[in-house]
Amino acid sequence: MKKGETRKLFGKHKALRWLCIALVLIIISGIGASAFESSGYTVSVKDYKMTWAEMALETQKNAEAYGKDVIVTYDGSNGSTDMTASTKQLSFKLLVPGNASTDHPAPGIVSVHGFYNNKEMQDAYYVELARRGYVVAVLDMAGHGSSDVTFDPSANIITATDNSGMEPVLEWLMSQPYVDESNMGITGHSQGGRTCGWLMQHLMRAGHGDYVKAYLGQANSAGLTAVLDEFGAFPETLVSGTIMCQYDEFSIVRDNSYDYLHTDQAKTLVRASYPDFQDDAVVAGQFYTEAGPVSVNFEDGETLGTQASVIYWPDIIHPWAHFSSRCVGYAVEFFYSSLGIPDGAEVIPAGNQIWQWKEFFNLIGLIGFFLLIVPAVDLLLSVPVFKSLKKGTTHVDERLPKYRGAKVIIPFWVCGILMTAITAIIFQPIFSGYRFGNNIFPPSQLYPQTSTNTIGMWTAACGVVGLVLLLVFWGVRALLNRKNENYWEAPFAPADLSSVREFFKAALLALTVIACLYLIVNLHYMIWGTDFRIWVMAVMPFEFAKIGTIVRYLPFFVFFYLVNALCNANNRFKGMAEWKSMTLTCLFNVLGLIVIVALQYYSMVATGQQAVWMFEDSSVMFAVSASLGYILLFPIIPMLIITNIIGRRIYLRTGSIWVGGLLNGMLCTIIICANTFTQYNYVLT
Repeated sequence: MKKGETRKLFGKHKALRWLCIALVLIIISGIGASAFESSGYTVSVKDYKMTWAEMALETQKNAEAYGKDVIVTYDGSNGSTDMTASTKQLSFKLLVPGNASTDHPAPGIVSVHGFYNNKEMQDAYYVELARRGYVVAVLDMAGHGSSDVTFDPSANIITATDNSGMEPVLEWLMSQPYVDESNMGITGHSQGGRTCGWLMQHLMRAGHGDYVKAYLGQANSAGLTAVLDEFGAFPETLVSGTIMCQYDEFSIVRDNSYDYLHTDQAKTLVRASYPDFQDDAVVAGQFYTEAGPVSVNFEDGETLGTQASVIYWPDIIHPWAHFSSRCVGYAVEFFYSSLGIPDGAEVIPAGNQIWQWKEFFNLIGLIGFFLLIVPAVDLLLSVPVFKSLKKGTTHVDERLPKYRGAKVIIPFWVCGILMTAITAIIFQPIFSGYRFGNNIFPPSQLYPQTSTNTIGMWTAACGVVGLVLLLVFWGVRALLNRKNENYWEAPFAPADLSSVREFFKAALLALTVIACLYLIVNLHYMIWGTDFRIWVMAVMPFEFAKIGTIVRYLPFFVFFYLVNALCNANNRFKGMAEWKSMTLTCLFNVLGLIVIVALQYYSMVATGQQAVWMFEDSSVMFAVSASLGYILLFPIIPMLIITNIIGRRIYLRTGSIWVGGLLNGMLCTIIICANTFTQYNYVLT
């Protein structure tokens, strides 16, 4: 094709231009994110997926071949089930810096995420630690990411991850020839921090508590206190630390994180290393040893060399520990002070961080991903099989009411305000209670994801509320405007179908777009090893074994998005600019949720207490469970805005709710199911 013809083609097809822009953003994302993840390709980054049995065998072989002082402790000697013959798989990412070699083995660190997350949520920590010369293995905890469920699914989900996979990954890492098995660290966020505690308990029961020299909990102290509760002391050489967020949604209720440095728990953790501690408050960031408070000049290669404890106390919320340069800096200082500077690696100050650039390029990819959707629909609508779906909105625009007069404006705003208020009000009861509402819809083999069950319930309930309000206020508006012959007589006009065949075409178009999107997501990960994300919002590859589960959850989200698309279409007015109409619809979708989140966090920051109106009772378990729902709103709110815009743009092209509603429903189901905790294996038995 000649240059002029190419320019003409791109000038004529706006969709093709946007598609190319989106793909370019995705390519830039892969190049940039992988470059910063590997610290300019000086760190080798590789994904692994191995069974417990394979890891046990390789650990034993490596230990013998390289003279390593490590044995497999998950053979039943740790007090748990013997897992050495298990065919369950564990997924983890290994980062090996250039300074680590057989002749100069480097300290090793195992990092793990929290509940409803995956290994990439630890990217700030593993990028910075590997960059400084540590060999880092970052794990998909059991039942998360690409790791299989390895526990009794009937167990309490708070304790179900006892067999998390940290033990085999730690011992496998220790057996590698380029790792110093006598200089190992562990760290984990939230439930990952508790998982680190289980690991220590397992190792100490097996008589190998000395396998770990440094243990840092991120937004979690429960793992450390669990070790003390069982054994009364830490191993003699362990450096223990916790990052306790002041406004931690869970610990503010459970551990009084708001005033944590004055609490008995904080003093107990310090006294584990410094028995004579008698001060009124622990000093944040201060290492305590048996001799008392000490300072460590780690930049000159100085290490603690003895049992020590430290507590960091940043004024942030629980999920921000994932995304905090301060917390990452604490981790760098902690491991420098406890494990020392890796041989052959340069000292990099704790404040010198590059992980934000990886996140920036991940965000570029996320933007590119969402930008792909509408132009992909546009281009497919020109394909003969889908061409009949491209109707536009001319056939309904003539009947749109004008945004004028009390008979139109008042019902519109009352309906919108009620919609945003009711959906916010019902959020709390559905997410509250032990196992955050799963007593209503408990996880099972058919519906194995605890958070998806509650989100699905709430989403379906919002769909019912939206449908009822749409019908009620259409009736009110129709009654008030009964003398207006041009008034839009039916709220279901945007859902009109000429035939059943048209519905299946719409479904096939939506499915085709989704298939293309996730083909790109998977290819992107295969090539660059990165996905699309920002903070707690992520679009990531998923295992094909999850497809059956995704299909079973589809009705909850498709129902909501079809109703949402119907409400979206009914919120248009003759003479009102599309951007204004769409902005108001977005506002009605999320304003109530934004308000309850603002009230919750205002109360926490201002008073150190959860918002009183949240709770039906004052139990700690209730407060902890309910708080999780508010954290889940951080990705839900932007998704509701993004999908609303996508749905409107597709509606303007098709004149129907079906393509946009089905596509949004499929997309959100996959995003949610791919990025959460699973209590049962996906394959039905």
